[in-house]
Amino acid sequence: MAGDRGGEGGGEAPGGAPLNGLPSVFLGTPEAAVPALRALVAAGLAPDLAVTPPHRPRGRGGRVEPCPVAAAAEAAGIPVHATEDVNSPLSLGAIHARRPALLLVVAFGQILGDDLLRVPGLGALNLHFSLLPRWRGAAPVQRAIEAGDAVTGVTVQRVVRKLDAGPVIALRETEVGPGERAGELEARLADLGAALLAGIVAHAAETGALIPGKEQDERLVKVARKVRKEEGRAEFAQSPAAFCWKTRALHPWPLVTAELRAGARKPEETLARQTRVSFQAYLAPTRGLTMVRWS
Repeated sequence: MAGDRGGEGGGEAPGGAPLNGLPSVFLGTPEAAVPALRALVAAGLAPDLAVTPPHRPRGRGGRVEPCPVAAAAEAAGIPVHATEDVNSPLSLGAIHARRPALLLVVAFGQILGDDLLRVPGLGALNLHFSLLPRWRGAAPVQRAIEAGDAVTGVTVQRVVRKLDAGPVIALRETEVGPGERAGELEARLADLGAALLAGIVAHAAETGALIPGKEQDERLVKVARKVRKEEGRAEFAQSPAAFCWKTRALHPWPLVTAELRAGARKPEETLARQTRVSFQAYLAPTRGLTMVRWS
């Protein structure tokens, strides 16, 4: 099951006592980044600033709300700098004013430029939800499941200009559970990575230095391209195993769906028997069609 490999990984924060003297800035956006922020706070390593995207309309009502990281930071009393462009002069100034030793990046969604990477005294760390160099890019959890990977994990790496290509400081492996879907696996990896990142930051606070890390093997790179909505179209030519992997990878978004003509053979029932993937069928707006959604 789970285990460490790669770099040295850092120790636990000593007895939960505050570790002062290591200013940091946290950059993150979605719910998956919140456990890392909370783990740092719990270890006495609360960032001095959280950088997030601006508030945006969310949910069916379109109410303007902060992203999950901004809400969690505000609840913890951490100042928030919201920006569309983290490399803008305004954002650079806000981050530089904190004189951070570390930038801590978790699912932020923006590329850090050279000027920003020169700001922290010790460097910038990224928590990535795969075992790098496998699945560099925007959708590592989905692509791991879609490929049928039996094992995945999390990586803490130094940030360089090339996306997800920096030296690896530590990895932690975990098996992909039978039937585990992308949303479920991402939540589990978020907790696994939170503990790993907090341990590495604690190590830096204790020693005043970062573990150098190990260069990635470019021969082993797999790219995790961003998930597109149109990928949710069902492909009945796939093997039952590949169809099952895709269905799990695209849950909770965009989901695998198909429109089937009334009276046609029912591949959804065959696939349900072969893969144990559940489905819902209902009348589509177009007359004579049935909409099928797999989950």
